[in-house]
Amino acid sequence: MRSRVYRLLPVVLIGALALVGCSGDDGGDGKPTGAKEAWLEGNKSDAELDQVIARLTRQCMEGKGFTVHPDGGMVGGEQWVFNPDEIITENQGMTPTLEEAQKNGYGMDPRGPGPGGEPSEGESEAPTDDPSGDASGLPGGPEEEYDDSFYTKLTDEERDAYYIALEGVNKEKLWEEYYKEMEEKGETDDMKMEEPEYPNHEKVTLPDGTTRQFPTQGCTAEVNTQVFPDGIGVYTEKEYYALDKFSILIWDELREGPDMQALNESWASCMTGRGFDDLESPDDAYEKANELYYGPSQVIESEDGGSATTYVGDPDEFEMPTDEEMDEAKEKEIKLAVAHVECDQESGYSTGQAELMKGALDTYLVDYETELFGWYEYVTAALGTAQGLLKE
Repeated sequence: MRSRVYRLLPVVLIGALALVGCSGDDGGDGKPTGAKEAWLEGNKSDAELDQVIARLTRQCMEGKGFTVHPDGGMVGGEQWVFNPDEIITENQGMTPTLEEAQKNGYGMDPRGPGPGGEPSEGESEAPTDDPSGDASGLPGGPEEEYDDSFYTKLTDEERDAYYIALEGVNKEKLWEEYYKEMEEKGETDDMKMEEPEYPNHEKVTLPDGTTRQFPTQGCTAEVNTQVFPDGIGVYTEKEYYALDKFSILIWDELREGPDMQALNESWASCMTGRGFDDLESPDDAYEKANELYYGPSQVIESEDGGSATTYVGDPDEFEMPTDEEMDEAKEKEIKLAVAHVECDQESGYSTGQAELMKGALDTYLVDYETELFGWYEYVTAALGTAQGLLKE
């Protein structure tokens, strides 16, 4: 399977987006005529391609005698389709409504959303995760619940042989050895650790200079060679402009730009007037609310631009707060969240961010129109190739 990293975008866009090149019409032959439509159709084909490649890889492994698979038999559930509209609009939920803030703050209370940790009226307990995933019609799906107990009973030698046949190396084993080495050096921050160099892998350099590693041996490499005869690097570069570049535009360029910083300053000034003088942006407010329950945390930045909030301290010494402590934390959280919402409205933060986002998307669709159409053509052809291989 191909390796990729997606980041949630801390942005807000209110309402529908009227974007450049977003016509939903086609030229009568079923092909998209607008950049946005080509982008989305390409992403849908890419999600389906993931599924087909997983099945081809499983067939390859079983052809080599490996009939016991981990993780649902390598056939995943419903694939997430990268949709910029959905990613952006989903972030509306990051800022609660005033009513939500007055009742539950940001919803950080680990006990649940309602008073005393009980679900609020009309809400239900979260459903239990289905380990088999949602892969209707595929082996390991709901109609055939996947049981990986057979895999867990394999010996270390059998698992090692499995992964070598899959991708030329047992990455799990290699990572364990690598982590021990880094631990001895005191360099075990997950977000700062560089990926080790895998044997039997090739490095592909992306347009931004970062690299990814892909197997040159095993079933993964065999399937990739069949589906992408011109090389996995060609696919990866096209994927970069369809997916990664958009994240960079939103996460780095827009977020760090002067217009966004001006909105942050306006919001922070309002928060200072309400007694919160240690916040520079709404992101800081979410982090502060989390710390009310779990103690100090820090944001670790990775070399690829991602980040993660990590608890500061010895994990072995961490203790969950008592109900009394959580009640006190929730009271403070509500006060913080209410001030946040009021300052959001007073500073025009969300509205201003939405305007900046619309402009960024308009520009993106114009600047990368050629790449988006190229992505659609390439991944659609690759899907057809993969589906043909599956029928053989």
